[in-house]
Parts: sequence; structure tokens; C-alpha cells
Amino acid sequence: MRAKLKGILAALIFLLFFFCGLGILYQIFSWKDTSGDYYSSINQMYSMKPDVVDVAFFGPSAYYSSLNPAVFWEGNGIASFNAAVSGQDRNASTYYLKELLKRQSPKVVVLSATYLYTDVYAVEGNLLRNTLSLRESLNSIRLIRDLSSKNAATRGELGWKDFVLRWPIVHGRYREIKEADFVPVQEYEDCLGFIYDERCCEMEYFIPSSFDVTEATPISSDNKLWLEELKALGDKEGFEVIVVSVPTELTKENRACLNGCFQYLDEVGIRWLDLNFHLEEMDFEVAYDMADPTHANTRGAEKISRYLSDYLLQTFSLPDRRNDEKYDRYERCLTTYRHKALETDVLPYADDEGLAWVIANQEGLVAAINLHPESEPNPAFQNLLLNAGVSAQAISAGGTWILKDGAVACTPSSKPIGYQVNAREYLHVSPTEAPGHDTVAVGKVTCVIPANQGCCVVTYDTVLEKLIDVREIK
Repeated sequence: MRAKLKGILAALIFLLFFFCGLGILYQIFSWKDTSGDYYSSINQMYSMKPDVVDVAFFGPSAYYSSLNPAVFWEGNGIASFNAAVSGQDRNASTYYLKELLKRQSPKVVVLSATYLYTDVYAVEGNLLRNTLSLRESLNSIRLIRDLSSKNAATRGELGWKDFVLRWPIVHGRYREIKEADFVPVQEYEDCLGFIYDERCCEMEYFIPSSFDVTEATPISSDNKLWLEELKALGDKEGFEVIVVSVPTELTKENRACLNGCFQYLDEVGIRWLDLNFHLEEMDFEVAYDMADPTHANTRGAEKISRYLSDYLLQTFSLPDRRNDEKYDRYERCLTTYRHKALETDVLPYADDEGLAWVIANQEGLVAAINLHPESEPNPAFQNLLLNAGVSAQAISAGGTWILKDGAVACTPSSKPIGYQVNAREYLHVSPTEAPGHDTVAVGKVTCVIPANQGCCVVTYDTVLEKLIDVREIK
């Protein structure tokens, strides 16, 4: 009897460890992608503190590239969250909203006008992103049921049970494992659903049908039912609904469909806003502010977000949350936004003095300044080091100094230096026998090699967790 109990106990312990191990492996191999780059706004939604979201955005990729919560926060203290997912349709938006309502109590829900003229997932990846990103719940099962049965053409041989179990998709990712499966991309962690895109569109204007079509296609019965359901949900949960079309190129058919839907929204008392007709007020230029015909770039998103932020503030009763410690996540979002601007809009155009000033005054930067002893010290970086307390004699001798937030963190050494810049990587300085002939690397990326002459500056951003500037100055 005792031997039998020991056997049962051993079997139970084995099963416990087996399923724990299987669970860990599942977390590694499971679906994580909602934008194409292992980035999940939905994971951020689950990690938010309860009842901090006053405005929630739901839409496809045109929304996560156009509406930046950092801009809404910086300008008016509006606490917003971007729950957009690539290709998201109206069915997915309904269940994503219901999932958000479990933890948040938004005052305004902003819906993409794209839902009114697009109803099919043309790309299988978008179907998977929308069906597999929610945590397992009744909402996720109902979403899978609706989308997988409706989009049979894009899902191949997978049925709704396969989506619930997730095994075929998990199994198919074994050869795709990347670092992001183990380590989150820090740059995205506090963007609250927004994705930065620095591309510029090659066209100068939207096609005329984006604006000048006056025909109106009557709203479909499916759209009517969807809008009625969300309006009723808003009445029950205490939020107002507004449909917003962000700047995008529209075909004649899509414009006519929007015209008809907007007429219906007027009839039932749902607000709407078409930003295609407000480009001049936003100082919006297609060639500079769009990444492609349907997605705004980072600069365009800033203009769109500022305009819509002011509009929402004037239209709805929204509090300014900027002095509330509960909203610290929004301050981190704003910090990320400002560091992205530093990376893309400031440092690429900064001269030597400008870079030296940024290193001295911007928090969150680690800079390695490598001076060759046989060259004339660069005045801007000589003054930077002097102001940081380095002697003129030491500067003349050459070497590599590491500065953190403008203060000296490490001085030249005859031995290798490793300065930790994030949880996984070090900024390495490997000296040679000749002073100043150092190799500087961040992780596996070599930035300065001993053959360099003059002054070399490597700038690492600890907020974005990436190199943002490497330059050799003669």
C-alpha cells in the first residue's frame, strides 16, 4: 500500500513538473505578435493600473500609427490608450472593448471609421493577430468563433477549435524564435499602443476621391447593429462613442460608404469627425506627414493627436490627470516620446556643440567619449569633460571617458571597462597599449575601433535601450 502511494505521489510530482515546464515553454513559443514586430498593445492593456484610461482608441494599423497617447498627455493631460491592432475589424473591436472594460472605465471610446467600409481580413496574419492576442476568456472565445468562421478564406485549414487551443500556430513558430520572445522591446513597453514610424510617403497629395465624392451609400444592416450595440454598451457603462476617420487615401467606393454612414450617425446622435477635411487646420502635408497612403508617420501622428486632443477636450468633459501620481505610466510614455524625438529629430541634425550640450543636459543618456592623444581635442567635448571635472592634463593624455547624465561614471583605464547600460548589455571599453586607441562596443556592436583618430562619441539611450548616435569627429 505504501509503495503504491509513493508511486502515485511520484507520478503527481512528475505531472506537476511536466505541466509547469510545458507552461514555461508555451509562454516562449506562443503567439505574441500584434503588429508584425513582436509588439502587443493588448499586453500593455492588461498591465495597466485599473481605472486610469479616460479615452480608448480602437482601430486597425492606421490608428496605432496616428494616435499617440504621449501627445494627448503632454498637451491636455488626457489619459488615453491605443488598443488598435493590425487589420482590426468591428467584430474584434467589440470584444477588445469588452475586455478593456473589465479593468478600465473610459469616458470616451474613439472608433475607427475604417470599420464602416472594411469587413474582411485580407491577410491571414491580421486574422491571427486579432484572434490570438486576447487572453483566454469568454470574449476571446466568442471573438475566435465570429472571426474564424467568417474569414474561412484567410485561415486555411484551421477551424475555431484550433484557434482556441492555439497549438497549430504555436507549433509553426519553432523556427521563428527571436530575442524578443525572451526579452520585451523596451522602446514599446510604455508607448501605450502607439508605434513610431519615421518613413515618408512618396506622394504629395491624396487622390481626389478622398474628398470630392458626394454620393452616399446607405449604411449596411451589419454596421447599424454594431453601432447600436456599442451605443447601448456606452449607455450602460457610462462612456460616449465617437467615430473618427484619420487622414488616409480613400477610393470612390469607400468615400461614398463613409458619407452614408456619417448620415446615419447624425440620425442616431453619434458624433463623428473626418480629419481628411481638416488637413489645413492641422498643417498636415501628405508628403512629410504620411508613411504611406494609409498610415501617418511619427510627425503626422503628432499633428493628428494634438488636433484630436483639443477637439476631445472641447467636446467632452475630460479631466487633466497630470498631477496625479496614479498616472505615472503616462509620464513614462511622455519620456519615451521625448527620447524618440531626440533620436530622430535632434541628434541627426546636431553639430558638435549641440551633441555635447545634449550629453551634458539630457537625463537617461550614457556617452563614451574617446579622445586620441595625438590630435587636437575637439573644443565642444573638451569643454564637456572640463565642466564634468576632468583635468586638462588628463584630456591631453587621451583615453575614453564614460558619462552618465552629464557626470563622469568611468575614467580611462589600462584594463577593460564594462558599464552596464541595461539589464542585459554593457558598454565595453577595451584599451590597447597606446593611450586613446580604445575599442568601444555596446553588447555585440562595435562602435569605435583603435584605428580611429581624433574624437569619437558613442551615445546610448537608457530609456529606449538602444544606441542613438555614433560619430567620429576629426
